[in-house]
Amino acid sequence: MQAVFFLLVICVLVSESQEENLTISTCFKNGDVLFSWDNLQKKYYDVKINNQTWNRTMNESKFTVKDALKYDRIKINVRADGSSTYNKLTYNVVKTEKYIGDNVSISWTAPFFPKSGNYEIYHTKANKSEKIIRIDSKGFIVTNQSKYTYKSLPYNSTNISFEIKDITLNDAGYYVAGSQTDTALSGGGVVLIVLGKPQKPEIKGNLNVSVGDNANLTCSSKPTSTPDYYARLVTLSYNWFENNTKLDETQKTLALKVSRNHRFNQYSCEAKHRLKSVRSDPVRVNPLYKPESVSIIPSVDTLTVKEGGDIGPYSCSTDCNPPCVITWRYRDKDGNFHEEKSHNQTLNQQMVNRSFSVFECIANYADNFTRSAHFNLNVQYLDKPMPYVNGVSVLDPDRQVHVKENTSLLLSCHVNGCPNPIIRLKRNTGTFIISRTDSKEWLNHTIASSQCSDTDIYTCIGNSTVFQNKKSTFRVNVTYVPQVPSNFTGYSYASGYINVTWVSEFDGGKQQYFILSIKVGLEWKKVANLSDPGQGKVVYFESERLNAGQEYWFQLKSCNIINCSKESPEITITVKAETRMSVLLNKTFVIGFSSAVIILIVTIILVLAILKRRTALNRQDNQQDGAEISDQPDVVLYAAVDKSALKKNQNKADVVAEDVPEKKDETDTLYAVVEKKTTTEAKPSATKPESEQKNESKRERQKGATAAEATGASGTSRNVNQDGLIYIDVDFAKKPENKDKNEKPKIHGEEDRTEYTFVDFSKKAPVVKEKSKKEEEK
Repeated sequence: MQAVFFLLVICVLVSESQEENLTISTCFKNGDVLFSWDNLQKKYYDVKINNQTWNRTMNESKFTVKDALKYDRIKINVRADGSSTYNKLTYNVVKTEKYIGDNVSISWTAPFFPKSGNYEIYHTKANKSEKIIRIDSKGFIVTNQSKYTYKSLPYNSTNISFEIKDITLNDAGYYVAGSQTDTALSGGGVVLIVLGKPQKPEIKGNLNVSVGDNANLTCSSKPTSTPDYYARLVTLSYNWFENNTKLDETQKTLALKVSRNHRFNQYSCEAKHRLKSVRSDPVRVNPLYKPESVSIIPSVDTLTVKEGGDIGPYSCSTDCNPPCVITWRYRDKDGNFHEEKSHNQTLNQQMVNRSFSVFECIANYADNFTRSAHFNLNVQYLDKPMPYVNGVSVLDPDRQVHVKENTSLLLSCHVNGCPNPIIRLKRNTGTFIISRTDSKEWLNHTIASSQCSDTDIYTCIGNSTVFQNKKSTFRVNVTYVPQVPSNFTGYSYASGYINVTWVSEFDGGKQQYFILSIKVGLEWKKVANLSDPGQGKVVYFESERLNAGQEYWFQLKSCNIINCSKESPEITITVKAETRMSVLLNKTFVIGFSSAVIILIVTIILVLAILKRRTALNRQDNQQDGAEISDQPDVVLYAAVDKSALKKNQNKADVVAEDVPEKKDETDTLYAVVEKKTTTEAKPSATKPESEQKNESKRERQKGATAAEATGASGTSRNVNQDGLIYIDVDFAKKPENKDKNEKPKIHGEEDRTEYTFVDFSKKAPVVKEKSKKEEEK
């Protein structure tokens, strides 16, 4: 389909025979109508549209009427400068409105139909023209038969008519016809308006509004009807809804006076022009308001709790928007505030101490605006009493407070507690209470002149209706100068030594000690500082060695931290002298004892020397014996055999010792031959490796055992000592037959059995003379 761009001009020519008449033509373009006329070279033209006021155009022969679709017809009246002639023309605005999907018939009456050439019908939209139907002498051609249907009968009739099917928003526009594209089309045209739903609205405006102020909500939408020059002339109307309930407001803007309850409402709107739009998304007004009050849950005004106990948790509640920031704090007894940890709006469980006075919940709003709520704490406690003596605290309960006799004594008890405690002061010597109070924290008791009888253990007692008794004890000692010791005596109990004694008296209320002095020339010299064992106890002092027969003067006094007593009367003691006989005896004893010690030491040395000499001689003898033995090629040792062990056998065997001379004595001792290798025989094998020696020894043992087994001779041959052991050859040879009928039963296997006997090696055999070579050859 070919698109042709041109200005559609509807020209209506009006000709009159009068002089200076104007020919007015029209042109419809994008919803505006352009009126133009002949230019008479006038300075100005006066133009009037319908019943409006006159308008003057300067040096122009045209006038445009904007938004022609607002009119059904446009009447124009033109008068040239200096002319009394009014040139009039009426332009009919033809328009039809349809909905999407409808079918519409477009028709108008043309002033004439050309007898030759083509007659074209155009669809013009946004300065773009599209040819949809062509008519000539042969008939007509429709470019899109599914969209358009030509209905004029006959087809070349001046009554132009055609149908548009299933219209859409794109079908809207200006439909006009003419024979040529470059000349004005004869007759009028028709504007097709396609109506559509307005766009889905969007609500705009400030949704966060303080309570009491107005919230202005605007429903914003646009028409979708075409053509555009029609849509810009459309005025939409609106419907407003509160929680799906329709309101009376139909304007674009909804005004609300905001209250706290508006936070529970939702607002939506819809736009309409012939058709209603889709409803907008709902919005919610957010009313802003400050907190009016704060509450603590569970509700409490004053809470009584013991120190160390737990309170909470407590929740802080308030209504404000935006939500307030909740903080907790407590106020101490001095009025100072301290921040307290919390979780969201909840005060966590707290352990209470006496410094807590008030707990406060604070709701913090914008611009430093706050509201708060609080509850009071009555913390109950009772401290241990603190005793004071003459205004000085007794911190250590075991401490003793010393006071001078005849001075003023102020005893005080301080007990801190809530509720106010009852305070008592008590002596240990009795159960009565000296003083008491139940209205203050202090108890004071004054003794105008302290005496020794005031020395005692005192107890401060505090209690209340909530707590049991709490006590603190302290001791008061009324002190004075100690008394002079009594019974101060002394004597010399041995030559050069003396002993001094005395009896301890009252220490004045303080721990005392004794100073014993001896007179040296004209001055007194301190010789001892002794502790006090207690009043009425005897004190002893034993001097160092003094000069015998000389007189000594002593004096004594007792002291404490206050002062010392007066000195005791002096005593004189003469040291005993030793007799001459005792001195001589002592010297003799010393000399005798020293001599005995020296003799004992010399004796021990001589004994050790003799033992050492004897040990050396024995060692030399042993070495010589070993050398003699090593010189002999073979040594035969003899051992005494105890025959008592052999008698236990039923059939006794004769023990025969080879080459042993027969010896009979009163003990009837038998000797067994013991053969050992001599050192001279062992020398050749000494150089052999240890492994070879072991193997050779093993082979010899096996060989000897085999030979003995083959020959059966046990007494006639001596086995070689392979392992350095002592072997005893015992002959169990078979005895000759005995025809005696009383012969004992024969023991089988006796020829090869092994017998064991006890050998006494403590006895030595007689020396065996060495055989000569001739005898050996025999």
